Amino acid sequence: MELSSADWDADEWIVSGGDALTALRYCNEEMIGILRRDDEAEVVGELQVSSRWISRILPRHVRYVGRIHEQPVCPGMPRRQLALVVGHDGYLEQHKATKQGRNEALLRLELASNPEDAYLNYQLDKELEIYARFAEAVPFYEKALLHTGANAAWRHDLMVRSLFSLKKAGRFSQAVDLAEAEMPHWQHSPDFFFALGDLLLDWAIADPSQAEALLPMIASSWERCLEIGDNPALNSTVVGRGSFLAAKNLHAFYLSLGQADQAEYFANLERELLRQHSI
Repeated sequence: MELSSADWDADEWIVSGGDALTALRYCNEEMIGILRRDDEAEVVGELQVSSRWISRILPRHVRYVGRIHEQPVCPGMPRRQLALVVGHDGYLEQHKATKQGRNEALLRLELASNPEDAYLNYQLDKELEIYARFAEAVPFYEKALLHTGANAAWRHDLMVRSLFSLKKAGRFSQAVDLAEAEMPHWQHSPDFFFALGDLLLDWAIADPSQAEALLPMIASSWERCLEIGDNPALNSTVVGRGSFLAAKNLHAFYLSLGQADQAEYFANLERELLRQHSI
């Protein structure tokens, strides 16, 4: 930032909305520009895109603070949401390998000085989860949840990831208790109900004695995703969890139960939602 001679600086690559960036040449207001970043990641061999809203367009004199996952510090400066979408592929497998260990070491250094910091705990648990170290991630999720305010920008992602890591660590009952407590706050989130359906399915597989009670709840969770629909305004939402991904899960679910008519309905719905999405 010290070496920049431009009025504005930015990161990532532009997917759409370049006019909004160009317009900043004529912007006389000092403000932070918030944009949508689409993160690409590979999940079970398939490309998945999650969207998050981040502060990424900065006046030249604004500075970042922190050793890692730095945040711009600009007391009193307004933040404006821009009609700008950028892409990011840092979570793809070929890039993850080059960064393994680096972020964790930096985050642990920061946490040594600020052990209760909610954002740092969230970032470290996310880092551990990315590399499938779920049992190690859980305590950091728990601490992050304890200290994260209801309106924190990262709380939605923190909640969904907490359910996922608890599930992968085999702590099903704890995950369900957390989901029940948080459910009233996430009625607008397809990601929350998608993660809940996945959690209940894995619990039913791990403990068949619970299956009879869990199966209707699994279906209703993914059906709730379809009722909500995709919500791109939500921070850290995965594209398709309110549409074709939920339909895909319901197709596989009913197929596994031998309910051919229901399975076919959701297979057709998945194809239609994918077609709409591609448009």
